[in-house]
Amino acid sequence: MYRKRMSDALQEARAYSLISEVMVFKGGRGMSVSKKDLPVFRAKGWKLKEELEEANMKRLLQALQDKLSKEGGAAGFDDLKKTAKTMGVDLTPDMLKNMPGIMQHRDGDYILEETITEFKKMVVTIADPMKRAKAMDDIKRFGKGTGFRIDKMRDGKSFRIDGKGADLNKFATDMKNFYGAEIKAESLEEALSIPNARKEIQKIYDKAKRDGFLGTTGHDDFKELLKQTDRKKLYRDMHKVGSFFASASGAKPKAVGKELVDLSYKVNEETELEEGIKPYVSMQRDSKTNKMNYVVLDKDEKEVYRSSDERLATAYLRKNFNKLREELEEAFSKKDFQKLEQSNDHTEAAKKLIDMFGTSDEKKEMNDIKARHEKTGYISGTDYSKRIKLVNRYYSRLK
Repeated sequence: MYRKRMSDALQEARAYSLISEVMVFKGGRGMSVSKKDLPVFRAKGWKLKEELEEANMKRLLQALQDKLSKEGGAAGFDDLKKTAKTMGVDLTPDMLKNMPGIMQHRDGDYILEETITEFKKMVVTIADPMKRAKAMDDIKRFGKGTGFRIDKMRDGKSFRIDGKGADLNKFATDMKNFYGAEIKAESLEEALSIPNARKEIQKIYDKAKRDGFLGTTGHDDFKELLKQTDRKKLYRDMHKVGSFFASASGAKPKAVGKELVDLSYKVNEETELEEGIKPYVSMQRDSKTNKMNYVVLDKDEKEVYRSSDERLATAYLRKNFNKLREELEEAFSKKDFQKLEQSNDHTEAAKKLIDMFGTSDEKKEMNDIKARHEKTGYISGTDYSKRIKLVNRYYSRLK
C-alpha cells in the first residue's frame, strides 16, 4: 500500500500545480488551467494574472493622463485618486512615482511630463494676462543667476528666452503645463541654419541625380539653391523648385519635389522666428545691483532705450516701433514688388505689401491665401480675386 502524510501530499500537489498549471482570468472570473492548454484559453480572451495587471495599469495610466490633459496639464493628488477610484484602484503617491509620462512638480501637483527635444532658445506665448504675469514672475525668480536672457515681444503675449547654452526642456514643460503656454522651440536637431539647409538640399539633389530625371534646368536650379545665402530667398526658391517637381509626372520627381517643399517650410519657420522678435524689450539683470533693467533693442539688437520701469520701456517700444524697424519696411518698394511679379511670385509680393500696410484681419487673410497656395501649388479663383482686391487697396502706398 502507498501511504503518505496529508501535508506531504498537499505539498506535492502544489509543486505539480506550480510546474504544470497557471491561473487565467476573464470577466472577473479566474481558473487554473494546464500550461499546455494556455494558447487555447488565450485565443478565447483569457489572460494571465501578469497580463491582466499590465492591461489594467495601461488603462489606469491613460485615464490619469486624460485627466491631467483635461485639467490643463496639472492636477492635485486627490483629483487623480478620484479618477483611479472609478476604476477600482486605490491610488497611492508611490504608484504615481513609477508611472511613465507623469511627474510631480516642485509645487506638489502632478503634471504631464512631455518629451521635448533638447533646445536652447524658445518663444513663449501666453494669451491669458494673469497667467502671463505669473509666468513672468516665475521666470524672473527661477531664472535668477542662471544667465538666461528674457526678451519681451511686441505682441504683448510673447517673450523669448535664451538659455545661454542651458537646456530649456523642463522649463518649457512647466510653461506649457502650468500656464497653457505655446512653445516655439529652437531645437538642436530641428533648428535649420543655412549650412544645415544646404546639407539637406544636397541630399535631395544627390537622390534626384541617382533617379536620373533631372534635365539641364533641374541641375541648374539645385546648384543655385546650394549657393543661396539669403534665408528668405532660399525659402522662396526651394518652394518654387519643389512645387515644379511635385507637379511633374512620375513618382520619383513628385517625391523629390515634396521633400524640397517640406524642407522649405522648415527654412521659413526659422525665418518667421527670427523676424518675430525684433525690435523688442529685453530683460537684463544688473550683475552689480541685481536689479532688473528693461532694455529696448532695435532690429539689429542694438540698445536704444533703458529703464528700470517695465511700463516705460514698453511704452517707448510701442511709440517708436515703426521707426525702429523703418529700414525693414522701406526696403520693400514698388520696384521690389514688380520684381516679384516678374518672377511669378505674385502671392509673395502681395504678402509683403499687406504685411506693411494691412490690418491684422487682412494680414491673417493674406497668410491663409499664401498657405493654401503653397499647399496646393496653385491659387484658386476665389483666393486670386481676394489677393487682387488686397493688392489694389494698398499698392499706391509703395514708394
